[in-house]
Amino acid sequence: KGIAYYYIGVTDEGNILGIENTEIDYHINIMKKTAKEVDSELTKIDILPVKNKDTKLLVIQIKANFDLDSIFLITD
Repeated sequence: KGIAYYYIGVTDEGNILGIENTEIDYHINIMKKTAKEVDSELTKIDILPVKNKDTKLLVIQIKANFDLDSIFLITD
């Protein structure tokens, strides 16, 4: 059962820009829909202030409700 973390408000280069407060619910709802489509669930949501900005960093943890071994052939 895999766990993935999504950092929303970070550029491809790793810079933290954050997102506007008005966008937080939108992004959470998109991630809920995405998780449901792949038989997973949001297990933790952190909304963190970005230093010296009026934006927030959104960190979402998603846990798979399926066994990864049933999808991938994993051998040692």
